[in-house]
Amino acid sequence: MKNSWIEINNWMKANFANILVAIIVVAGIWFRLSFYGDMRLSIATNDSSSYYRQTNISIFSREAFTSRRLPGYPAFLNLFKPADGYPEPLATSYPAAPGVGTRHKAFDENYSNVVVAQAIFAIVAWTIFIIGLCRRLSNHSLRPIAALVIALFAFSPSMAEWDSILMTESLCFSLFAILSILTLELTFRVDKEKQKIGKGTKILFILWALIVSVLGINERFECKFSRDHSCFPDFISSYPRFS
Repeated sequence: MKNSWIEINNWMKANFANILVAIIVVAGIWFRLSFYGDMRLSIATNDSSSYYRQTNISIFSREAFTSRRLPGYPAFLNLFKPADGYPEPLATSYPAAPGVGTRHKAFDENYSNVVVAQAIFAIVAWTIFIIGLCRRLSNHSLRPIAALVIALFAFSPSMAEWDSILMTESLCFSLFAILSILTLELTFRVDKEKQKIGKGTKILFILWALIVSVLGINERFECKFSRDHSCFPDFISSYPRFS
């Protein structure tokens, strides 16, 4: 029994930094779920209609790829599309026209699943990013510091608010987090597996390429998706060109 306690104590000492990282991640998730109100509340912008109206177009048709918007976000909206299609949102904000519309979110059952999915995906994406980054830090004392700094950003009110908006920003930020950590992981794996690339590395690369394609930031589509929130994944996707 004494030996067991000694082993547990030694394990906790050896993994103290990792335990702190886990505590910070759990605390960040709890804070995000507990203090930002009802995740089902949503709000649209003056651009949202161009996305939910495009859900009426088949994703496999030529029109879906030649419409005003790229098919990525409309395809995501299609996952939660009501039987009668998407109606006009209950709350719409017009940032360019102060005094028009509303700045207050509303519970809209037609869009509640969309914003909840965006919020859950954001939480999962940033959790993966924190754990993946800390795992690759050789200095163990830096791991909890990095986890805390990233969690303060990822679960901040400014980031959380995007999850309730019926626009592409939330998914773009989440995909950026996953794309970033995949890029980091692939860099370490390829450097280690110079002689023979492992199966796991190949799977990660396929996933990386898929996310790049979804974001629409390869050389063929990058100009079509060059919004302010896309500059981050643009930087990540350009890494292989200069490496």
